[in-house]
Amino acid sequence: QLSWLIPFFIAIWTLTGGQMTAIDATAGEKERGTLESLLVAPVRRSEVVFGKFLATLVFGLTAAIAAIGGYLVGGVVMRSVFLPRMGEEGGSIVAIMGGSLSVDLQSVLLLLMSAVLLAAVVAAVLLSIALFARSFKEAQSYIAPLSFVFVIPAVALQFKDLIGIGEGAYMVPVLNALLVMDDIVKGTASLSTILVTWASLAVVIVVLLAFAHRNFSREDVIFRS
Repeated sequence: QLSWLIPFFIAIWTLTGGQMTAIDATAGEKERGTLESLLVAPVRRSEVVFGKFLATLVFGLTAAIAAIGGYLVGGVVMRSVFLPRMGEEGGSIVAIMGGSLSVDLQSVLLLLMSAVLLAAVVAAVLLSIALFARSFKEAQSYIAPLSFVFVIPAVALQFKDLIGIGEGAYMVPVLNALLVMDDIVKGTASLSTILVTWASLAVVIVVLLAFAHRNFSREDVIFRS
């Protein structure tokens, strides 16, 4: 019943971890006047965009990995320390809560890969949005509403059985990543939904990076005043 908290924390920490890097690498450089110097350097625009994307991805993914690490530690401690001490009562609590979470190696790897793709989507979105801002504070105001895009679907995961979410939801970016991560930690994920989700996220990443690259080549976006 509490499995939705895992994708919730991964999504929120991914957004939180990457947004400062993305803002500083775009609107922050505009405000400091260093972006122009970077763009006239002997490097291609694609290299500039990809470098900023990787930096944002690393910071966001680091936060996501910390969330996964907390999930692993919590699961191991619960299984090896608390539940054995509680005896039959511990088994009753697990049954009431709907069963135990999956913490085997395969589940962790699938969870990590999903977190990587989600972090890449977040990084590309942050870069695409923050580039339109003229200052650090303006970029923060643009990005602030993004938290609702992650919080609302993540909280809705606890009601997904009541709502009756169909297979089509696994093609909706961000929501599909949260759904798959929830399925993974419950041990109910299927190969088809995982592959559909990963393919959908990969397409979104490519489209967003192409959009960011296009805007890095537009003077009306770079030199907004």
